[in-house]
Amino acid sequence: MTKTLQWKTSFETGHSAIDEQHRGLVECLANITACMGDKKAFEQCLAFRDLMKQHFDDEDKILLWADFPRQADHQVSHRESLEKFGAIYSECGEACTKSTDSPCMENLSYLLLDHFLRGDLDFKSYLQTKNLADDSA
Repeated sequence: MTKTLQWKTSFETGHSAIDEQHRGLVECLANITACMGDKKAFEQCLAFRDLMKQHFDDEDKILLWADFPRQADHQVSHRESLEKFGAIYSECGEACTKSTDSPCMENLSYLLLDHFLRGDLDFKSYLQTKNLADDSA
């Protein structure tokens, strides 16, 4: 069975809206895992994609509001993440509906971890330095 990515406080940025969406993405990934072998897994995968797109749109607006100096690079990383999702999705197709174990889930987990740890750590530091974090992270 596929191992499920677990939420860690180290993923938090200190911005409640971003952190809530990050938790939602981890939860959505867990929902896919829970449905593996059923057609609901494919539906959850599409929900994950939609949630990720919305999250990136919202995060881009927050970056603009915060006057984040590396905003353009961060937006590029969002586009690259969506492209990576598309590649994973194309490669796996509906494999998640036929099996309880799929390499796609590991790839989606890495995609999220890359966003949280590589992409957002710089933004997290910026928020904290500029006193723009609305909760402690």
